[in-house]
Amino acid sequence: MKTKTNKCDPSQLFGLWAIDESRFRQMVESVRAFKGETGIVAGEDEPFERIGNLAVIDISGPMTKHDHSFQSLVGGTSTTRVRRALRTATEDPSVKGIVVRLDSPGGTVAGTSDLAGEVRRARKSKHIYAIGVDMVASAAYWVASQTDMILANDTAMIGSIGVISVLYDQSQLFKKEGVEVHVIATGEFKGTGVAGTKITDDQLKDRQREVDELAEVFTRDVAAGRGLTKAEVMALADGRVHVGAQAKALSLIDHVMSFDDAIEFIEKDIAMKDDPVGAFASAQPDAVAKWKAEGKAEGESAGVAKGVAQERERMNALTTAFADRPAFAIAQFAKGHSVDQAKAELAGVLDVELKASQAKVADLEKKAAAATDGHPGVPFSGQPTPLASLDDLMPDQVDAVAKLHWDRNVEGCRGADGQKGEFTSIESYRRFLASVAEENARIALRLKGGRK
Repeated sequence: MKTKTNKCDPSQLFGLWAIDESRFRQMVESVRAFKGETGIVAGEDEPFERIGNLAVIDISGPMTKHDHSFQSLVGGTSTTRVRRALRTATEDPSVKGIVVRLDSPGGTVAGTSDLAGEVRRARKSKHIYAIGVDMVASAAYWVASQTDMILANDTAMIGSIGVISVLYDQSQLFKKEGVEVHVIATGEFKGTGVAGTKITDDQLKDRQREVDELAEVFTRDVAAGRGLTKAEVMALADGRVHVGAQAKALSLIDHVMSFDDAIEFIEKDIAMKDDPVGAFASAQPDAVAKWKAEGKAEGESAGVAKGVAQERERMNALTTAFADRPAFAIAQFAKGHSVDQAKAELAGVLDVELKASQAKVADLEKKAAAATDGHPGVPFSGQPTPLASLDDLMPDQVDAVAKLHWDRNVEGCRGADGQKGEFTSIESYRRFLASVAEENARIALRLKGGRK
């Protein structure tokens, strides 16, 4: 990378930010302390790195809409430049997939929504993935959430969903120096935050309104991109980051692995999506040899081409019918099963999963019964009769059951008085119950024939 010494208007740095607060403070202090010459970091000739048939686009450091004069000091990425790189990669026929590699605490709200929209447009014609390397926070997570899949290394800090604005009330400082500032403006809120002026309660409330409205767009995009409800995203939008496996448990990311492993995973995932038969042939050469032998035998009587076409049709039918269970589809193909035969075998698989789920729930109920022995009962809010076990729990009962169990402080629920509970907050326990209820509902639907 080269550094240009020509200047750029830094005014874009003073808007609202969607950024991890600790990194933001470090950046501000670096700018305040710097006494030398600043400049813009120029990009490489090609807008992205090529790894095989993947285009890898970097988002590193603080994100701003345009390049700026402090970039050589604090680093950073122009979202406008990333948008151009995405369009170039999308239009390149040699690019089979796009990887957005992120190591960023977030950045300005300005430009981020446009970049998130650019990612959504790219998904219409290319497979697009996000790989988090160490930090994917705030505006960076906003962008990552719009990709097909998010992967991150095990120490990556993920999240910090939210918007921040800082106002400094320097009126007392100016008063001490004998300086009085007058703002001549057309309205009460015009000139909010001018150095030396008093920040009023109404001005603070209006700035909070502005932050909330921008956060609404942020959380809406995350919910749509990650397939979560607005309530689920709001529960995570407390400004905190979560590391690796915990971020995956909270559905913030999909997989935890190193960058190199993530690239290998993505290449295989794209191959499976674009050519499931070819991907299967590479992964299961023995099964392919059997397939060819069977096709040859069939071809002796009906023609080789017909036999091969039938097997390809069978493989495509299986991968389509069981798109959410690719490993199961491949196993059924290797067994020579048709879609109907595979559906019959799936019933046994679902039965095993149901029993495992029931065993897990029964164990939790057993712990709860032991923990509540001898304690006075607590009225059950929202449900006339307590559940016999959690395998009866449905999504609309989650909040009431969570409160009941939390108030009783059952074993395995929360830690208190020296006990070591499994959950640190009622919200984390509520999310656990929500996952149990969702699984119960999914299993019930399958048993009723509602989902194949």
